Amino acid sequence: MKENTSIKLTTKNHFDETAENYDKSYDGKFVKCMYGEILNRIITLNPRKVLDLGCGNGNVLKLLNENMDAKLYGLDLSDKMILQAKKKLGNNAHLSVGDAENLPYNDNEFDAVICNASFHHYTKPHAV
Repeated sequence: MKENTSIKLTTKNHFDETAENYDKSYDGKFVKCMYGEILNRIITLNPRKVLDLGCGNGNVLKLLNENMDAKLYGLDLSDKMILQAKKKLGNNAHLSVGDAENLPYNDNEFDAVICNASFHHYTKPHAV
């Protein structure tokens, strides 16, 4: 249990530190190439309600907001990433700081869930 807490804290600290310049960071450049595919797949599903789990600074949610009409939600462990996402999205998405292992949502609440390059950070993937 203590090890999981330490891993989460390390992950949170890393993304807090890179939040303001995430798009120019290695992590930001690594995930950017996936945005188009994610956007296309989600649009094809035509969901009414979408959760971006590990939403980071809101890049994918911003694209979804610009290209479709759905209620958008984002959850991230890093409060500084959520602050960056709020700057991009304003009131166009419901953004929360939280742990993917303890989701503050009901079962079957979303038509689509996105998890773009964050799943490997989860210490209990089965719980997620």
